[in-house]
Amino acid sequence: MTENAAEPAEMRFDTVEALEAYLAATDQPTNAPGDTQLRMLRHAMQDTPPACRDDERFVADYLTAQHRVELGRICRACPLRNQCRAYATRARPEAGFWAGQKYDQPTG
Repeated sequence: MTENAAEPAEMRFDTVEALEAYLAATDQPTNAPGDTQLRMLRHAMQDTPPACRDDERFVADYLTAQHRVELGRICRACPLRNQCRAYATRARPEAGFWAGQKYDQPTG
């Protein structure tokens, strides 16, 4: 890299699905927050299904306190929890239940 080479602009995606669609269409890095971590999580999911697979509560808009407890229990037992947490910590998703935490409030 030369001294004058510009850092690529950060790309933002409104949803995880939009980021995944972009990643499926290209191998080019997006420089979006969590891009690398999402790639690592998706790679791990090729061999190991996540414990949350097919459980719609993980993407529900509203969760009861009991649901949060149940989902937290599922996350703690998930073999992909570390990769999921790495993605969620970096990307700060605006929705969903990731690695034992509900993401529904903007942070910052």
